[in-house]
Order: sequence, then structure tokens, then C-alpha cells
Amino acid sequence: MNKSKLKKFLVFPALIAPILPAVTLISRRAEEKPEKPKEVAKDFDTFDGIAKEEVKKRLKKVLEVAISYFQNESKRVNNDKKMDFKKRTAAIIYLENIIKFLNDNKDKIVQDYYKYDFHILQPHVLSKEKKLLVGDIFFNKKNYVQVKYGFIDPYNYEKVIKGEGNTIKKIEEIDNVITKEQLTKFIETYFVNLEKEIGKIIYNSEETPEIDKDIEVKPTPDGLQITKPKDFESWEAFVQSKIKNRFVDFDLRQKIEEEEPTPKPNEKPPEPPKPSIVPDKPTEKVETEQQIESLPWLTPIVSAEYAHLSADNIKSEFESGKNVFFFDNPINTRYSYRVGKITSVNSGANTFKVVVSVQDRIDPSQQRSFPELEVKMEDNSNPLFQILRQEQINTLKNSFTSLYTALGIDDKLDYNNLGDSDIANVLFSMITAITTIYYNNSNFIYEVSLLLSKGLNSMEDQGIYDAGVVSPANQKVADKVAESIKALLIEPLVGSKLSGLPFWTFLPIVFENVLTEIKANVGKAKELLESNYNEFNFKLNVLDTLYRKASKDVFELKAFSTSKSLNYAKWFDSYVTKVAKAFASIQTLGKISLTKKINKSDSKKVEEIQNAYDKALGLAQQGNATQTKLQITFGALMLAIGLINTIAWAIITSLKYRKLTNKNIKKVFITIIIISVIVLIAGATLLGWGLKGI
Repeated sequence: MNKSKLKKFLVFPALIAPILPAVTLISRRAEEKPEKPKEVAKDFDTFDGIAKEEVKKRLKKVLEVAISYFQNESKRVNNDKKMDFKKRTAAIIYLENIIKFLNDNKDKIVQDYYKYDFHILQPHVLSKEKKLLVGDIFFNKKNYVQVKYGFIDPYNYEKVIKGEGNTIKKIEEIDNVITKEQLTKFIETYFVNLEKEIGKIIYNSEETPEIDKDIEVKPTPDGLQITKPKDFESWEAFVQSKIKNRFVDFDLRQKIEEEEPTPKPNEKPPEPPKPSIVPDKPTEKVETEQQIESLPWLTPIVSAEYAHLSADNIKSEFESGKNVFFFDNPINTRYSYRVGKITSVNSGANTFKVVVSVQDRIDPSQQRSFPELEVKMEDNSNPLFQILRQEQINTLKNSFTSLYTALGIDDKLDYNNLGDSDIANVLFSMITAITTIYYNNSNFIYEVSLLLSKGLNSMEDQGIYDAGVVSPANQKVADKVAESIKALLIEPLVGSKLSGLPFWTFLPIVFENVLTEIKANVGKAKELLESNYNEFNFKLNVLDTLYRKASKDVFELKAFSTSKSLNYAKWFDSYVTKVAKAFASIQTLGKISLTKKINKSDSKKVEEIQNAYDKALGLAQQGNATQTKLQITFGALMLAIGLINTIAWAIITSLKYRKLTNKNIKKVFITIIIISVIVLIAGATLLGWGLKGI
């Protein structure tokens, strides 16, 4: 990238400094022949049986954990005398009906989990078919990228995600090259995660039916008579209705950890970047090679379910293949931290030493190992505190991944797939700045420690940690603390200025530049573009409408980027939504700016262009729909005002006109009527255009 553009977009010189000094081991390998592509396992036909057996066995344990979890929660609520009596009674009724639902149906659920909305799909997707599809799934207002799914029901997800706005966008078809070891490890991880989340999948206290509104509780000689929830045939139907969406969300989030290939001589060169959003604009590789040198030394954190163990037992669990550790790396997720080995254990001090390595997930030849790091079990012994830390990391990771997804990439952060060097450099710089604050800003670190400490006190006062599951009350605390930490990270950036520009305004500024470049390109090749559009039978007004929509989307994003909020966690979510909207418009606009001669014999290229145009039509219609609503609203308002004024002044004039002797007053009366008629006609015209969609 030329120096002027670097100066223009990389405006964080102070923040791009190395985060911590470190010993760096970067391996540069010589060339050798490419590795042979992986094939479908020879014993693949046995995988389906393995998956079925493992799922049933592990699901049975999950249901037992869930029953214990809700029994404990019911006891906790019953003992909470500070809680409003009516709300406490309703909560106990709801929890007892959940327990009854699970006890009555646990064997049936194990035998036919889909019937009870336990949509355990991913283990079967990976074990059922030798060919798989990979795509992005939009479900319940969330986007799940690079999801593997099957061809047949229910493993194609078509039935479970049906509904307005839910979509599956196919990216590619692949061979299912999973091994038996990978499958069994994935299923184990899937159910470990399910044990952690089963409570909040089945139960959300905010959904508790209210007494005298959703349910009736009447005393009888035999006790209490409790009606079924309003609009439901039974309590069982009500409980089950709350499971589906949250279970599908859980399932879609479970992904097999792809094996990062060991760097080998003559590693295949990285794939070329995606075509530029701006036609004919050269895409330049973002230089990330030096970033790995400045990554922080992260000490592994012991997961909550292992927090009660001694250092010796941690070593045993780790060496048996268990997922004992996690890392505090929620933002710069291009890099994967791993514990390579536990080198020694000090039983007396209850500590152990580990070797940690970090690897670039896009370019695995870029890796680095740290000197031995000491882990103290004293700092990892409270499962509730570990849950708070895990929730903090997960919340931040999900939030920042949503930003990357809004820009068309996933959490691997392949900047070269953004389709524009300027956007890539801005995102790279923003991530560097945010991670610097996250790891190095003493005030932020202090405030986070206070929030975690306060959260831990609340959890220890009111909740339980049993069988590897945190209570709903404690989960609420963990969620609240995580959202507070998210807001704590976002808020100072909203008000900060670097090189005179508000931090979150960098993206809309570069979006504006990209739009300007697209417009200039189209202007230079207008005749060729018109020829291409005629050849494809496309309408030029779609290009014009989409340009206006993209400009409006970017304007709204830019205006929002400096706005204030009482809740900066939600502010960030809104910012991401606006980024996604603006980027989708710009990206599609670039794809339909056909400023090069198209070879119609290239069927793949023709299909890409047609798909882009179809998407542009949809986006343009969204823009028109907004304009139409405004036309109808203002048209109806003007029509009403004009009609009322015309009628009122016509009546007044008819009654008073002959009696008026002053000619100037008569002229005023006539002028007001004429203006009212003009407003009436203008309103009728706008309303007509709006109704016709003009």
C-alpha cells in the first residue's frame, strides 16, 4: 500500500507498538511437494453407529444434570424470602413443571430427542454423510458462519430454521474427511458444553408465566389448583416451546476444531485475495507477519469444571485429552493459543509449568512459543470465578466476531478476504488498538477486576455450583458482568479521537471512499457498463438506486458512530448491525458495477454476476420500501392538511366573502384557498407515488 494511504488510514502509531516483549520463534520453512489431500475415512460407515450410541449415552447424563440443576434452583428460589411472594410462587411452579417434564420424558427424550426439540444435529451431520455442505445460516436474528450441514432432513437444517428472515446460504460442497478420533472428541466437547448450557437452554426466568395474567392459582381443599399457561394445551407444551430456538442456537455454535496443519517445507502459497470491491482497484496484502511477535504472553486459565482439582490431577486430565484450559483472547482471534505440554508439577505449592504456543490460523507457518509459564491453582480454584471469566471472554468474542462477520469474514480474520485494502488496514489497526487497551490499560484492567469481584460476591451470596452447572441466578450475574465489561471496553473508544478522527468513524470514512471510487469507475466506463447491462438484460436504475441506498446506509453509520448511549454494550450491537447493512450494500454495488467486458462463456462468472444482481434487486427494493413509506406518510399528512384547510376556508369564504368590503382581505382568503389546494394536490401526488412504489 502506498505511503499516502498508510498515512491516511493507519492513524494509530502509538497503539500499534508491541504489547509485551517476548522471545519469538518464527519458523520459515523450505519448499517441498504439497501434502496429499485428505480423504473420507475407510471406516466411515461405522461413524453413524458410534455417534448414535455416544449421543444417547451422553444425553442421558445431561438430562440427569439438568434435573439436579432445576431441583437446586427450585430450592434456592423457595428459600429466597426477599423475592416478591407472587413472583417466587410463579417461579417455583414453573421450575417444578420443568422438573416434571424432564422426569416424565427423560427416557423418551433419549430415544427421540428431535420430537422434544432437543435438536442434536452436528454430531450426526459429521457422521452420516460422506459429502457435506458448508454455508452461512441466518437464524433468529443471528448469523452463523461456515456451518457444516447435510443434504438430507433433518441434517440440512431446513425444518428447524424455517421462519421469516431465516436463511441458509450455501458456500461450497466438501468431502467429509473427519476421523474417528476427531468425531469422538467433538461429541465429547459438544456434550461438555451442553452440560454447561442446558439450564439456560431450557429455562429463562424472564419467561416465567405471571400469576393472574398467564396462569391462575386457586386454593382447593386438596391444595392448590394451577391452570395451564395461557394459549397452551399443557405445561409440558409450554416448557417444550421454550427449548427449540435456544437449542438450535447452541447446536449451530458447536464446531469441530479443524486441525491446524503442522508447517511443512514448501507450504502451499496462501490463496489469492478475493476480487476487489472496487472494480480494477488492486488489492494489496495486509502485512501481518510481524504482529505475532507482539502478541501478549497469555497464561492458560483452568476451566470451571476442573477448578476443584489439584495440580497433579490437572496434569492427568490434560494428558488424557480433556479440554482443561482456555485463554483470554477474545478480540484478535486470528491467533490460536494452545498448551503444548505441562512440563512440571510442584505438588506442595499446587502449581505447574506449561509451554504455550500461538499460531496464525490463516498462515500456520507463523508460530511462536513462549518460555515456560507457571500456573497457580490458587488463582484457578473457584469455579464461580472461572465461569465469570469464561462468560467475559465468550461475550467479547461473540461481539467482535459479529463485527468481523458484518464485514464478510469470520473469526479467523483473513484480512485479504475483505475485498479492499483500505478497509482491511483500518480493521487491522482498530483491532490492534482495542487489544492494546484490553491488555495494557491499567484503568480498564482495574475496573474489570472490580466488576469480577463484585460479581463473584453476588454469586457466592445467592447461588450454587453443582454438577458442573451454574444456577440461573448466577448465570444472570455472569451475563450482567460480561455485558458491563463489554460496555467498559467500548465506551471510552466512542469518545476517543486519534489523529482528529472519532475511533468508530474510521469504517464509515473508508466506506465513503470506496463508494467514491466505485462511482468514479462507473463514470469512466459508462458505455461499457451500459453494454454489459443490455447484454444481461439488467436495469440501470437498480445500480442507481443501490448507490443511493449505500450512501444513505453509510451516512447513518457515520452519524451513529459518534452518538452517545446509556448502554454501550447495546450501542456496539447496533453499530455492528449498521456496519453489516452498509457493507452489504457497498459490496453488492461493486459486484454489479460491470466496468469490464464480460466473457459470457465463463458460466461461473455469469452465475456470480446474476446472483449479485438478484441481491442488488432485493437491496434496492429495501431502499425503495423506505422511500415509499416516507412518501405515503408525508403524502397522507399533506393530503389531510390540504383537505381540511381547503374545506374550512371554502366554508369560511362562502359565508364571509360577500360581506367583505376590503379587497386585500378577499385576496388573502383566495390565496389561502389556493395554497390549501396546492398542498392537497401535492399530498395526493406523493401518496399516489408511494402506493404505486414510484
